[in-house]
Amino acid sequence: MTKEERKEYYLKNKEKIKAIQKKSRDKNKEKRKEYDKQYYLANKEKVKEKVKKFKANQKDGYHRVYLLKDYNYVGVSDNITQRFANHKSQFNRDCTNHRVLYKTKDRDEALELEALLHDMGYEGKHQFNRYA
Repeated sequence: MTKEERKEYYLKNKEKIKAIQKKSRDKNKEKRKEYDKQYYLANKEKVKEKVKKFKANQKDGYHRVYLLKDYNYVGVSDNITQRFANHKSQFNRDCTNHRVLYKTKDRDEALELEALLHDMGYEGKHQFNRYA
């Protein structure tokens, strides 16, 4: 089959080929899900411990007051990488345009600055933050 014949065949059977490819991808995805589930069940404690260590290693003992410029949002976190991942997954916020305004070891100090910024009009006041 020449290059032109292959191209012509593809154009004639484009939908059929795409359907076959999608079916194959879906089948592989299901296999992967099942494997991941079985692995997790077999190694539950090990996986939990690994996740716990990973999260602990990301923390450096500092609390950061950060600004998401695109959303006029101010927040505080001691694990900014995890917090940005939550912003993206839960609220579909783009955190690439952020700025760390303040970094401190004292959480109360960070929360005090956050409260001040919220009073100035920035978004992000959270129900569980208890300001001094």
